[in-house]
Amino acid sequence: MVSAQSEKFWPDELPAKTRPIEFLTENGFAIRRQWECDDGPAPSAPPYHFLVRTPQGLEREIAIEVADSLIVEIN
Repeated sequence: MVSAQSEKFWPDELPAKTRPIEFLTENGFAIRRQWECDDGPAPSAPPYHFLVRTPQGLEREIAIEVADSLIVEIN
């Protein structure tokens, strides 16, 4: 499997005021919200785009959709 490396900056490379939130998983993956990395507004509807970095440093964009019933339930 071949993965492309992103040219985007990681949070440590940005000034503190503009750093996106980075979620770290127990198995070493890092997840960031794409819209925060692009300095844009949060999406109002799916799909929601995230950047995922593997423990080896490879990065990939993923998109997810959340059921409306789930959003109502968690709000």
